[in-house]
Amino acid sequence: MDYYSSPKELYNRISGKKDVNIADTVMIVVIFLLMIVLFLKTFVFTTVFVSGSSMETTLTDGDFLIADTLKAKLGSYTYGDVIVVDTGILTENGDTKKIIKRIIGLPGDVIEIKNGYVYRNGEILNEEYLTQKTYVEDYRVSPDIYTEFPHTVGEDEVFFLGDNRRVSLDSRRYEYSRIKKSQIFAVVPEWSIRHKNFIKKYYGFLYSVRGNNSIGD
Repeated sequence: MDYYSSPKELYNRISGKKDVNIADTVMIVVIFLLMIVLFLKTFVFTTVFVSGSSMETTLTDGDFLIADTLKAKLGSYTYGDVIVVDTGILTENGDTKKIIKRIIGLPGDVIEIKNGYVYRNGEILNEEYLTQKTYVEDYRVSPDIYTEFPHTVGEDEVFFLGDNRRVSLDSRRYEYSRIKKSQIFAVVPEWSIRHKNFIKKYYGFLYSVRGNNSIGD
């Protein structure tokens, strides 16, 4: 006569089911979670290591962020969003140079900078994240280096500035004034900026920090 230690064991015997090993279950859950992380890392999120001071005081040198590449692909961004831009300029290691800036203008917008303030379509911008005024160089001095203002943002283009306007290389420079929307590599969510210290402290080890450098020059 067979003996069953519990109703569960009897049920498993009748139904053909076997007891589930807890270690196997944990392993399956871990693998599943890793697959989700890998999927998000590949298709939705990327890691950003901030190098430089062009986005101070919002971001500082050494900050670690998580950015959304899907939003960039879908064009889900607007004025004031912090973005990672792929400039297409080759670096010494063969990668393309990426910079982190803030969206100021979108296609069709007329951008003017005068008396230390930025205007979009004739209206002065309230840039609460700034600690200084904004100035531009006269493009006539070096038209191949500086952007002419007023500047109309071209079709499928984006106009961006760094928050630290004294040192930032951005759309005030001619080479960055014709950047296409398709060159927006990722959008940095507000929650990522707000919790940047937490992300750096607890989750930085999960990713290759230097894998997607974003140099804020």
